[in-house]
Amino acid sequence: LNLTSMDLHIIEKDYRKTLFNKLSLVDNLQAYSIASIGSDDWYYDVSHYSFIGQSKITDVLIPLFQKILD
Repeated sequence: LNLTSMDLHIIEKDYRKTLFNKLSLVDNLQAYSIASIGSDDWYYDVSHYSFIGQSKITDVLIPLFQKILD
């Protein structure tokens, strides 16, 4: 299987959209898409946050958890 990074991007985007849509159908479950948040310096590679990214994603996630817990 010879996949390019563009192929992987398309597959990942489709998977994320499908998963988010299915999660949105579950009663009493709030789903948040944060896929568009971030910049290149947030990551070491496609799946690992850098120290900057760890700090920045915390700033994004804490308000979401606070909203859910309130």
